Amino acid sequence: RLLGGSRYKDKWKLVTIHIGHNDVCTHPCNTTYTEFDASPTMFRRRLQKSLDYIRDHLPKTFVNYIPLMDVTITEELIDGLPFCSFAVPYVCPCLHGGFGGNPLTRDQMKELQNGYLKEMYNLINSDRYERRDFTVVLQPAFTDIRPFYAYNRRSRKLEPDLTYFGPDCLHPSQKLHALMARALWNNMLSPENEKQTNWSPTPPLLCPTPNSPYLATRSNSRNMVTKGMDSDFATYMRVVLQNRVKCYL
Repeated sequence: RLLGGSRYKDKWKLVTIHIGHNDVCTHPCNTTYTEFDASPTMFRRRLQKSLDYIRDHLPKTFVNYIPLMDVTITEELIDGLPFCSFAVPYVCPCLHGGFGGNPLTRDQMKELQNGYLKEMYNLINSDRYERRDFTVVLQPAFTDIRPFYAYNRRSRKLEPDLTYFGPDCLHPSQKLHALMARALWNNMLSPENEKQTNWSPTPPLLCPTPNSPYLATRSNSRNMVTKGMDSDFATYMRVVLQNRVKCYL
């Protein structure tokens, strides 16, 4: 309703969809908390219905679809903080138990998540959403994430760096949200077959260039040139480091 008026009809809009974690974490293991068909096929049908509605009612829209992050990484984190062991059975009972469910194994959860990703690749690559005034682009920036590790002086070994996650060891902290935002932005400027699927603690920040001034879509990816997209950021970082700008360092 907010965007239905003529004021927004002729303006381009950006919609970002990042869903699926509640589906895999709380629905496929028949918990007493909640259950419905969380199979990849049904996930695709529900999301297709939503994307069809956006396409038919929101012209001039660029939709980012972000596949879910791998929830199995929480198994590497739960020993780091006492609260994690308490929280994860309730945050993701279908992996860690909770609410009377029968949790999936790590391999079973990975297989379910890969099923979601495959279904969405097939849907988005079907040309169902390719129009001059509308597109849906799959941005895989978070599909291959792994926890960052840091040296723990007390245990004298490398351990997962929990500063990137919230107290429940599943939701991102502000620190990780900042990296996720940069990873998504870089995906939006990268051609279809050159999108990063993971991140580093110090990623570049791509910028549009005169040769490639647009967000990347399936239609224009073959004409995208990424060379030079990180030059402005490199110049900026040299100035930051030379002047030891504290707000960044």
